[in-house]
Amino acid sequence: MLPVLSARDVTLVLGSVKVLDGVNLAVSPGESCAVVGGSNSGKSTLVRVLAGLLRPTRGEVLLRGERVSSYDPLGVPWPHGIGYVSQVLGLRSNMTVLDNIMLPLRYHGHVPESEARERALTLLGRLGVSEAQARPAALAPGEAELVALARALSHEPSVLLFDNPTAVLDIDSADRVVNLLRDLRGRGLAVVSATSSEAVAAIIADSIRKLRGGRMEEP
Repeated sequence: MLPVLSARDVTLVLGSVKVLDGVNLAVSPGESCAVVGGSNSGKSTLVRVLAGLLRPTRGEVLLRGERVSSYDPLGVPWPHGIGYVSQVLGLRSNMTVLDNIMLPLRYHGHVPESEARERALTLLGRLGVSEAQARPAALAPGEAELVALARALSHEPSVLLFDNPTAVLDIDSADRVVNLLRDLRGRGLAVVSATSSEAVAAIIADSIRKLRGGRMEEP
C-alpha cells in the first residue's frame, strides 16, 4: 500500500542549528505511528514540517504522492487534508467550543452549516465533552485538548498529526479517544503522534519510531 504521508530525507536548519537531519518516515492509510523523543529531539518540529507549517531546508514531504509546497501558516494544514493538534492548541478565545470545531468547515470546506454543526456535536459526544457553548478559557486542559482534537477531525482529514497527546489520554478520556481514532483508522485515517512517553506511544500507536538529536533511529 502506498503511504498517504511521507518524509524523504527531511533536514531543517534553523540559524546554525540542524534541528532535523535526514529524517525519513512513511505512514500508510489506517496506520498509527508514534515518534518518540526527549526534549530537543526535534519531534515537535518534525510534526510542524509534516503539517506544512515549516519548509524543510532539504528533502520533501509528500501527501498522497504530491509534494507539499505551500507553507502559508494561515492556509495549512486544513486545505491539504491534514488535521493538526499542536501543543499550543490555538483555540479561538472569542468563540464557543462548538464554533471552534466548526471553524475548518466554515473557512476551508464546502459543508452546509447544518452538517458542520452535526459533525461537531457528534465528535464532542464521542469524546465526552458536554460544554458545547462554553468558551475555551472555561475548560480544563484535557478538555481543551479534546476540543482541539475534535476540530482537527471535523473536516475528515486523511492524516491526523498529534503533538503530545498525553493530556487527552487521562483515566477519564483515554478509552474514548482511542476508540474514536480506531474507528477512523478503520476508514483510512493515518495518525502520526509525537510524544516523549513510550507508555503513551504504546496506547495510541501500532508502530513506534525514535528520534534522537534530529535523527530518526532505524526501526
